[in-house]
Amino acid sequence: MLEQLKRLADKLRVLRAPALFLSLLTLLALAWIVINSNSQEDDIYLIPVLVLFIWSLLAFSFLSLFAHIPQHAEEKSSRLEKMITGLQRGFYYLFAIALILVTNALILTSVQLFGAWMRMY
Repeated sequence: MLEQLKRLADKLRVLRAPALFLSLLTLLALAWIVINSNSQEDDIYLIPVLVLFIWSLLAFSFLSLFAHIPQHAEEKSSRLEKMITGLQRGFYYLFAIALILVTNALILTSVQLFGAWMRMY
């Protein structure tokens, strides 16, 4: 599973900079909306910008984190090196599970937020 995530992160490596740029841009847009809004009519883009910010931040996090997965320890490596590599890969498995859980929660949250946004406007 980790190798597949690493391959996917490597293939989508070109999207890392645009994801960072988009997350910074949407963060600025969020700040602008919050600072300059006087009423609910001024907040019309708050929910879409918030959802876009969270998705772009998740994409940037995925592309940054899974680009550097350590390789399996070689057979001639010492026990300490094998243990350290195993621990590092174990943490990446935990990150992968967390990414799956966060992505599922974000899908549900996005659907709920867009439903509320459609009812409001």
